[in-house]
Amino acid sequence: MRLLDVQDLHVEFAARGLDNRVRVARALNGVSFTVDAGEIVGLVGETGAGKSLTALAAMGLLRAPARIPQGGIRFEGGDILAMSDRQLEKIRGRRMAMVVQSPLTSLDPLKRVGDQLVRMQRVHGTASGAAARERAEAMLAAVRIPDPKRRMQAWPHELSGGMAQRVLIAMALINEPALVIADEPTTGLDVTVQAQVLDTLRDLVLARNLGALVITHDLGVVAHYCQRVAVMFAGRIVEDGPVAEVFARPAHPYTQALIASTPGRIARIGYTVTGGTPPDLYALPDGCLYRDRCPRATTACLAPPPRVALDDSHGAACHYAERAA
Repeated sequence: MRLLDVQDLHVEFAARGLDNRVRVARALNGVSFTVDAGEIVGLVGETGAGKSLTALAAMGLLRAPARIPQGGIRFEGGDILAMSDRQLEKIRGRRMAMVVQSPLTSLDPLKRVGDQLVRMQRVHGTASGAAARERAEAMLAAVRIPDPKRRMQAWPHELSGGMAQRVLIAMALINEPALVIADEPTTGLDVTVQAQVLDTLRDLVLARNLGALVITHDLGVVAHYCQRVAVMFAGRIVEDGPVAEVFARPAHPYTQALIASTPGRIARIGYTVTGGTPPDLYALPDGCLYRDRCPRATTACLAPPPRVALDDSHGAACHYAERAA
C-alpha cells in the first residue's frame, strides 16, 4: 500500500540581503520518491543536501519564508499541500509521526515520561485516563525499556541518551501511525546504543507493517536497516533503488564517492577525494549540479541529466549512468 508519494517537489527560500536585493535559494529541486507500508526507505546525503527539509515538507511543517512553487505530496491518497492547518494537525502525531534528533532536548523537562505519553494519546483522542496509562506502559515495554512501570514516573533528565530516544520512539508509535519519519534518530549516541535503538525501530516498524523514512548521513544505517535508498545531493535525488542493488552497482558518481568513503572501503583501497564544494543554492548552475566535483564530467553535463532507469526499480540522474553502473 502506498503511504507517501512525493513527486517533483521544489522548495525555495527568498531572503533580502544587505544590499536590499531579494535572492532566492532553491533548496529542493524536483525531489521524487515513495514509501509503502511494510518498508523502510533511507534518505541519505551530506549535510545541507535537503534531507530534513524534505521531511518537514512531507509533514506539512514548512513555514514562511519557505515556499513550494512546484510539486506534490500525497499521504494515504490525500493532498498534503491542499490541507488546512486543522486537517494537518489531525494527521500529524496520529497517522504520520516523527522521531527527531536530540532526544533530551525534545522531551518536556517539566513533565514525567508517563504524563507525556498520556498527553499524546489524549490530544489525538486515541485514549485517556487509565487506558492511556496502560497503553503508555505497554509502549515503553515494546521499545525495550526495562522496568517500564518505574520509567513512567521518570523525569527526562534522569534518562540516558539511548533511553530518551526510545521514549521518543514510543511517543511516535503510541497512536499507531501508518508512517514514521526518523530524522537522524541516533545522533550523539555511541555505536552500541545506536544499533540497539535502530534495531528496536526496525523491528517495530516491520512487525506493525508501517512505512518508515529514515534520514541519515550514515551509509551503514542504510545498509543494515533499509530496503530502499534515495541518495540526495544539493536538493536533488541523484540515485534511488533497492539498497542491495545500489550498493552493489552504484551508478551515480556521487553515490560511488559516498560508498568509497566508508571505513571498510577505505581500509581496502585507501582514502578517496572527491574535491570541490556543494553548489551555491542562490545561484544553481544549469545542468548537472555535481559536475564541478565529478571526475568524469564532460560538456554533456552542462545539460540537465535525465533519470536513467537501470532496471525496474533502480535509477540514477546521470548522463553516463548505464556506463558507470
